[in-house]
Amino acid sequence: MLNAHKHRGLKSLASILLLFGAIASSAHSSTTDRPSVSVVGVGQVEVPADLADVSLVFRIEGMDSAEAMDEVNRRVNNLLTQVSEHGIKEGDVIAGSIRINPRYDYQNRRARFMGYTVERPLTLTVKNLQLLPKVLNTAVAAKLSTINGVHYRASNHQALIKQAREAAIANSKAKAESLTAGYAAQLGPIFSVVYRGGETHIKSGMQAEAMMSSRAMSDRPQSRYLPDKITVTDRVEVVFELLPK
Repeated sequence: MLNAHKHRGLKSLASILLLFGAIASSAHSSTTDRPSVSVVGVGQVEVPADLADVSLVFRIEGMDSAEAMDEVNRRVNNLLTQVSEHGIKEGDVIAGSIRINPRYDYQNRRARFMGYTVERPLTLTVKNLQLLPKVLNTAVAAKLSTINGVHYRASNHQALIKQAREAAIANSKAKAESLTAGYAAQLGPIFSVVYRGGETHIKSGMQAEAMMSSRAMSDRPQSRYLPDKITVTDRVEVVFELLPK
């Protein structure tokens, strides 16, 4: 009895699979049996970066964790007070939690306590890139331990994505119309649209991050700063039906 039920179940499953296969085959033939043209539309928007996120770390080593923590907080608060003069507001600051880790020196298979390391990460968003060198100089003067990096971006990133997508759609139509005209055909309705998604690239023409860091470490006069370029690219694949003229 169980084998009979199992046999009927397998037969039913096979019928369902054959039905879906027939539907898929019919859909495929509806697109491939008719004359069609497939194009890839590409849209690209390039703008100068207008924001920079500066990632910093303050680190203190000491035998007393409370004293080290107080010193880290003092340096962070001192930096925040100074960069406020460069337009850095409270909402432009992400202050990470303090991390306290014990340090040990391992010799002859024995651990010797060496004190504590106290760290606090900080991220500053600079909305006026002309002030970026001053912000980095101020950070160095505040006795930070590390500048982890400077990440450039555009404040209107979502709008750029929309512009690139609209440009990709227009590009796909232009390509399809050009091809159909060349082959003495007429562009028909759309068979399918496949959206491939967008990409964002940052192009540094002056190696700004390295230059900013080196300038911050020296007293040399700062030359003119040119912001990085933000490039947003979008792609769409479209299949159109071809109609005779």
